[in-house]
Amino acid sequence: MKKRVVIGTAGHIDHGKTAMVKTITGINTDRLAEEQKRGITIDLGYAHAQLDKDICLSIVDVPGHEKFVRNMVAGASGIDLVLFVIAADEGIMPQTMEHLDICQLLGVKKGIIVITKTDLVDEEWLEMVKAEIIEKFATTFLKDASIVEFSAVSGNGKDDLIAQISTCLQSMPERPQDGIFFMPIDRVFTIKGFGTVVTGTVISGSITGNDLVDILPHNLAVRVRGLQNHGDPVNLLLPGQRGAVNLQGISKNIITRGAVLTGHQRCSLSDTLDCRLQLLPIAKSIKNRTTLSLHTGTAQVMATVLMLQGQQMSPGQKAFVQLRCSPPLVTLAGEHFILRGFTARKNHGYTIGGGVILDPMGQKIKRRFRQEKKESLAVLSSPHSVQRVEKIVYLNGLQGINRLEIEVRTRLFKKKIENLVSQLLNDQKIFQIENSFFIHHRHLEKLSDDIFQELSDFHKQNPYTLVMEKNQLNSKFSKIKPGAIELAIFHLKTIKKIEFEDNGLRMAGHNAGGKKVVGSILEMVGNRKDKPPTEKELMESLKLPEKDLKQLAGQLTNDGKIVIIDHLCFLPAH
Repeated sequence: MKKRVVIGTAGHIDHGKTAMVKTITGINTDRLAEEQKRGITIDLGYAHAQLDKDICLSIVDVPGHEKFVRNMVAGASGIDLVLFVIAADEGIMPQTMEHLDICQLLGVKKGIIVITKTDLVDEEWLEMVKAEIIEKFATTFLKDASIVEFSAVSGNGKDDLIAQISTCLQSMPERPQDGIFFMPIDRVFTIKGFGTVVTGTVISGSITGNDLVDILPHNLAVRVRGLQNHGDPVNLLLPGQRGAVNLQGISKNIITRGAVLTGHQRCSLSDTLDCRLQLLPIAKSIKNRTTLSLHTGTAQVMATVLMLQGQQMSPGQKAFVQLRCSPPLVTLAGEHFILRGFTARKNHGYTIGGGVILDPMGQKIKRRFRQEKKESLAVLSSPHSVQRVEKIVYLNGLQGINRLEIEVRTRLFKKKIENLVSQLLNDQKIFQIENSFFIHHRHLEKLSDDIFQELSDFHKQNPYTLVMEKNQLNSKFSKIKPGAIELAIFHLKTIKKIEFEDNGLRMAGHNAGGKKVVGSILEMVGNRKDKPPTEKELMESLKLPEKDLKQLAGQLTNDGKIVIIDHLCFLPAH
């Protein structure tokens, strides 16, 4: 199978990114009339090339102008390799450094530096530009990147660039095919006779023709009508491929860039993201609860930064934070994001920082729990998969969590999750309830303690009642899954702290006095078959408070041991 690779461009406006892509692919990515008129890239452009029989390239050409950084972020998300373009006649410019920062924050690991427009400068000037690049990039992910001299006019450097791309991609691992299907949408249009088409880069999972998929955040379930990869009909789209998906029975006006195509009922919207954030060294400090523009995938929403420690982050600082998003969006664990501020003096923003999403389904926290949340996120950011799965189960509390949600919140694959869950079950770190949900042993122990305390309190308030009815106990814990309650009760019975009797529960060894009173009631009722005693007579004879007698009589009635008619007490007829 051919290796599927996505390459992105980056660099300052008018530094020759689009011309470079056209030279190596033959495709002009400036598809908009305004782009061709003005000679600058405004929106994302796409091209493809077949380097050899084993590598198929998808190329995303991004705009360089500061006003279109949002589009740049959308294009840079999910790329495997960046062609970082710097024009020889201008050298490093403001958007050069911002694009470099964005690539680093988005987790891009590999790149090639392309010095374009070399036909416009002499050798001495070119050497000065190269020296500046080496100096500025010395502490970045491009510090050891190859530098290719290139001219779209003469074609000089084309073969060298293609060779360098091929060399970089040879050692790049193939993207795994497992995982949840997830494709951020970057274009929406219609084709006459076919209907609505959405395009994007497949980040994870796969999709086939006729699949049922969801469009989030629009909460729409639609059927796939057909698939294309670079204009060719295909039956399957895999991670790392550019895909065009023809959708049945839906108007293009409903869908917007920033939406995500996902496997049906595999992902959910969330307005709370637990993240690791890094501010750029050149950024200003930000205060707790600062609201910024959040970019992840092709989506852009507003997000408030809730700090887990302190009230301010300084330039260059790294910290765990919680982002509260409006409106909600859909993401996966491990996805990168960018935060940008907005200036009132200009019509565009500036990059503050970015990071990685550790839990896309974070739970809102109160101040007193912030340290615990910080410790949890330290575990989720670690490479230890078993600890991450255990922590995600713990974070979901007594509601439990199923394998699918573990997959979304850890970005691990099904087989890996199966193995880790089995290990945690064997070690009794987690327990399974209701066939498909898991809860952490610490929550089970806490629930067991709460149930035992509830029984203890019940017996104190009702000293002559034999048992607490199961339904009564369940009502006290109505917000907890019944399976968790059953497991906690079984645990308490196993360690002999509670006992079952008839239709209820009691603390082990409790209520011997109650049993004696019950025996006296049954004896008195049995001895007076001809003149059944009234409830009042029982109460006076046994010297019981009315409340306690009512409870005991009710219990005996429920158990079918006595019958009460018009306050007279009988033994049941047999």
